[in-house]
Amino acid sequence: MIKYLGGDIYRNAYVSSFAEIFAKLSCAYILVKCNLKPLLVAAFTISFVGALLLILLSEPSENVIAVFVMMVKFGMSMGFVGLYLGLVLLFPTTMVSTAMGVCNVIGRCGAIMAPLVAELAEPVPMICVSVLCGLSIIASFMLKQKD
Repeated sequence: MIKYLGGDIYRNAYVSSFAEIFAKLSCAYILVKCNLKPLLVAAFTISFVGALLLILLSEPSENVIAVFVMMVKFGMSMGFVGLYLGLVLLFPTTMVSTAMGVCNVIGRCGAIMAPLVAELAEPVPMICVSVLCGLSIIASFMLKQKD
């Protein structure tokens, strides 16, 4: 999807990679300090804001596009790793492997659909990202940890 964004594709790829590495390295620390629910709400809110700004700004500069790409990638990467690390906090020990399997099947179905959505007309892919981030924020507020 980076190839369809405005600005320099190489800058966007570098920024996206840096954001992903930083998000994945900082996720465990944030999970331990803040807990799962605030981590996921913050991660998906950052992605939602970045995607929404990419949609709403008509002619942003290359630097602005790079910042918004970094926001989206940072939030998505942190949410992804946070869910993997936090899955044991959500389900009983006897159900963790089943829950992981179900989550992987759903995630792989989404991964199959991603290239198809990326080829749609310009605002549609970011609208899909924004909607999914919004739904993820709402779902994150409903999380309850196991006792």
